Amino acid sequence: MDNLYINILGFAVCAGVIIFSGTKLSFYGDKIADLTGMGKAWVGLILMASVTSLPELITGISAVAIVKAPDLAAGDIFGSCIFNLLILSVLDAKLKQPLFSMVKPSHIVAAIFGIILLTVAGMAIYLSDETPTILWISSFSFVLFGIYLGSIWGIFKYEHAALIESPHWKFQKPYPCSRP
Repeated sequence: MDNLYINILGFAVCAGVIIFSGTKLSFYGDKIADLTGMGKAWVGLILMASVTSLPELITGISAVAIVKAPDLAAGDIFGSCIFNLLILSVLDAKLKQPLFSMVKPSHIVAAIFGIILLTVAGMAIYLSDETPTILWISSFSFVLFGIYLGSIWGIFKYEHAALIESPHWKFQKPYPCSRP
């Protein structure tokens, strides 16, 4: 029988490494966005999201391939999405002004694509018995991949159009926001 305390210690060490690395990742991602001119929203969407999703990728692969628990993989991915939205609400509560008034409008485009992708993923689960497959791969996987590629291209184009229109954008509100 495994020792519970050793497993908790291993979990805590891994969490500590992730916390330390996350602070460095944010710093370097910001520098990359500034130095390349790609835009912070796009660097966040592609580079930061890819790297911070590596734990879900490895957990998902091991859950399916090693443990044979696809429900664990799906729960991890969808749970991570939900938890990330919770993080936004906690950050909003901690700041002196509303978080969403400080971010660029290009995040609206990212949020819309996120809603579309989550909706298609939900449909894939709901319609799994009736969905045609190509070899062993659900046709919804190809749809998700196509929407993802289209979304990163669309967000990149939107971000660069906004940078050309207003190259010195710094936490300006795109439209008046009134709060009670």
